[in-house]
Amino acid sequence: MYIHGGYWRSLDKSDASIVAPPFTAAGYAVAVVNYALCPAVGVETIVAQVRRAATWLAAHHAEWNAPAGRLFACGHSAGGHLAAMLLATEPGVAAAMCVSALYDLRPLLQVPSVVEATRFTPHSVQALSPALLKPLTGAPLLTAISSDENPGFTCSSTPSGAVGATFTRATSPAPASTTSRSWTR
Repeated sequence: MYIHGGYWRSLDKSDASIVAPPFTAAGYAVAVVNYALCPAVGVETIVAQVRRAATWLAAHHAEWNAPAGRLFACGHSAGGHLAAMLLATEPGVAAAMCVSALYDLRPLLQVPSVVEATRFTPHSVQALSPALLKPLTGAPLLTAISSDENPGFTCSSTPSGAVGATFTRATSPAPASTTSRSWTR
């Protein structure tokens, strides 16, 4: 399952469909999912939509020629945030791969344009920050971030809090332009 980015307010699954061909050519089933965008809906609604997509994909795995219990959530930016949220809310997700994702949304309360588009509140960012939620299972999280990201983004892109306390860090190889970390319970 691949979830597109766009800061919850732009882009579409068609913008991210380029990720599917290499995986399908290797024999994997790939679903690139869509979600409604802010400001028409809030991020809580988007999380619920992605959770429903994950539940549907897990229930219909045979139609995709996919094995049971092997749903992997992947995403970039806002899609990475949503993939990490699945680890905290959906027991059927076997692992997540998040690229340049945001795990702690609290700093976004200081960005007026983001608050206006997403309708974030102090309460909602607590509930929507994967860094503040305990994963439901021991499913692994692999996260990568570009070395070119700005420092503010980098701070929000590192699992911490409850997630950081329940995950141990192991370094894995990555190209020079990225930092890759793997956390497992």
